[in-house]
Amino acid sequence: MQIVVAVKPNASFGRSRAAGTIVAERLEQAGHGIRRLERESWDALLAATIEACTDADALVVVGGDG
Repeated sequence: MQIVVAVKPNASFGRSRAAGTIVAERLEQAGHGIRRLERESWDALLAATIEACTDADALVVVGGDG
């Protein structure tokens, strides 16, 4: 299974800074193909995610800044 992991840029700070990396690593360890995306802005991340999902089986979004 090919999975896109999109990490919301301003949610990668604070206590859960490594959450996106951990999620991607665990999915990869489970045998999935991973494409991890992180961009400087929300708009850039959205555009990259839309493009990456054209041939992906699943999308995981890591965020939660409030």
